[in-house]
Amino acid sequence: MRLLFNIIFIIGIRGPHETMVCDPIPAFFGSFLGRKRWEVRMISNALETHFASKAVLSNRECEVLRWAAEGKTSYEIGLILGLTERTINFHIARSIVKLGASNKTNAVVKAMQRGLIEFA
Repeated sequence: MRLLFNIIFIIGIRGPHETMVCDPIPAFFGSFLGRKRWEVRMISNALETHFASKAVLSNRECEVLRWAAEGKTSYEIGLILGLTERTINFHIARSIVKLGASNKTNAVVKAMQRGLIEFA
């Protein structure tokens, strides 16, 4: 993680004619006083890709995504697994974060591409 923060510091902070104009924290959170937003977005995407490529889903998260891939709603998955709809939504939300997905459908696609969920 330290290496990634060094990359943010070097790439995200440099201006066209100056070096190290402020500390890395504003650049990391995207404020950077309205400047260099595309660089911050680029770094953010790189971080997301880095961490998403190392995603490991729990057995329950894989199971929930597999049922979602079958077209089941959170309520239906909850009935099948004996869990509440809220718990199913929690597992889906964690999967979305771990995979760097934008929504449930995107999480299912990414999990399938990585071989994390299989169909019988």
